[in-house]
Amino acid sequence: MTDILRTIASAIGIGKWVNKLLSPTPEVRYVHMKYPEDSGLSEDFAAKGYNLSWCDERKLQFLLDKNEAKHIFTPPGESKPVVLKVKSNPRDLVLIYKPKT
Repeated sequence: MTDILRTIASAIGIGKWVNKLLSPTPEVRYVHMKYPEDSGLSEDFAAKGYNLSWCDERKLQFLLDKNEAKHIFTPPGESKPVVLKVKSNPRDLVLIYKPKT
C-alpha cells in the first residue's frame, strides 16, 4: 500500500513530502564519544568514502540545509534509523557523516 501511495505522490509532485511523512522517525540514541570507533562505524563509513565527526546541535541544521552532511544512521543488523548523540555541556553533539574530500 505504501508503495502505491509513494508512486501516486511522486506522479503528482508531492513525492518528497509523502516520503518524509511515511519514513520512520529516527530513534535518538545517546552514546559515548568513542562509540564510532568502538562499534566499527568509523571503519565502515571510511570504507564507503565518508568521514564521521561530532557536530554541535546549533550547526547541524545549517549543514543539513546546505547538503554538506547527513546525521541519520541505520546501524548494521538493524532496520530502524537512529540519530547518535553525546551529552555535552551546554548542548548535545550529534554524529554526522560527510563525503571525503
